[in-house]
Amino acid sequence: MRKVVSLFMVVVSFLGYVYAGDMLVVTGVVLDRDTGKPISSAIVYAGKVGPGYERVRTDANGEYALRLPEDQNAIGVYKKGYYRFVKYMKKTGESKYNFELQRHDIPPEEINLMGRVIEQVTILDKYAGESRSVKIKNDLGQTFYIFDELGSNDIFIFRKWIDRVVRIKGYRDMGKVGRGYEDAEGIYVESIEALY
Repeated sequence: MRKVVSLFMVVVSFLGYVYAGDMLVVTGVVLDRDTGKPISSAIVYAGKVGPGYERVRTDANGEYALRLPEDQNAIGVYKKGYYRFVKYMKKTGESKYNFELQRHDIPPEEINLMGRVIEQVTILDKYAGESRSVKIKNDLGQTFYIFDELGSNDIFIFRKWIDRVVRIKGYRDMGKVGRGYEDAEGIYVESIEALY
């Protein structure tokens, strides 16, 4: 019986995919493009940016193992100070995907901001409905999109902060907003504190 199980695992490894329920397990390494060194604590995620998608962090050796839903064909990687990278896969049996991230030319601007968290509703049209996003509005009336650690501006992530005055610490970078996950500049929230 043990030989049969071992043979089965060899066949599965040969095919390239390891199944975990209705998920594929994909492995690889994330490296700095210029230095070739591993990048620890990079976020590797499945599909579009959003709160419901699988995500893991790389270990000290830059390695990851991600459960990828069978209906997804994209893996993305993000780390503060680097450009986001997304790879679209051809499901050919390959389960190892390595990434090389390129550093930003200029480090991201650190932000310490106080303001009220607001929900913005945009009516798209009578067929598409509406798109919701979350921003912070400071005392000068300026508004900025706010993002989670991955760059998602999903309303469900920030729902408990809406209409509250908060202090945010984070950094400025590009993230994803709206139903179409369009690129937009905003603030990645590293910490948030309710003031009142």
